[in-house]
Amino acid sequence: MQNPSLNQKLRHSTVAKFELHIEGRSVAVGEIAPEFIVLEQPQNLPATDAQLCIRVEGEETIRHIRLPQGASLDTATVVIERL
Repeated sequence: MQNPSLNQKLRHSTVAKFELHIEGRSVAVGEIAPEFIVLEQPQNLPATDAQLCIRVEGEETIRHIRLPQGASLDTATVVIERL
């Protein structure tokens, strides 16, 4: 027989939301990795410093990053460097 409380824990999904804050704008991010992010929609963005806002279960973390090559409409993948 399975433990009901264990079943509840296994069904819990963590809610995470990522946003790029750059030059007064918020841009939705679908995926993050140590060396790149994937925007939900490709955009033209300059090569500049920015903030990556990570919200998990109501807790917010801000990472200061640089977009050394900026971003273009050609791809949603953007190279980042951590500051």
